[in-house]
Amino acid sequence: MCYGEDNRLALAVEVKQRDLTLTDVRASTQKMLESDDRLSQFLFATPGIQKKDKEEIGATMDKSWASGLNLYHTDVLALVATAFVLLAEDYRPKPLRQIGIELDSRYDHHHRRA
Repeated sequence: MCYGEDNRLALAVEVKQRDLTLTDVRASTQKMLESDDRLSQFLFATPGIQKKDKEEIGATMDKSWASGLNLYHTDVLALVATAFVLLAEDYRPKPLRQIGIELDSRYDHHHRRA
């Protein structure tokens, strides 16, 4: 979760260790539409997009954009590499700590060990 200066949710990022599926996109889009946060920016960070779903995911992203929800996809490794190049060396541990805090706040700790 990324928050703006006003402490409101500005961007949510869903990270997966596997390729993005149409089911993932639909489930996350539904959650965002039902949320009270009025989120308009959502990023999927995955190694890729499942080939069989690629066309329909693109259409879903286009349709969501037309309704005011901006869905994006990026390669998770490219995102991490780019982010760490842009961060000052003394700042680099901070995102990792925040990820740890986020994972610790969940009941299922198998994500933390992974």
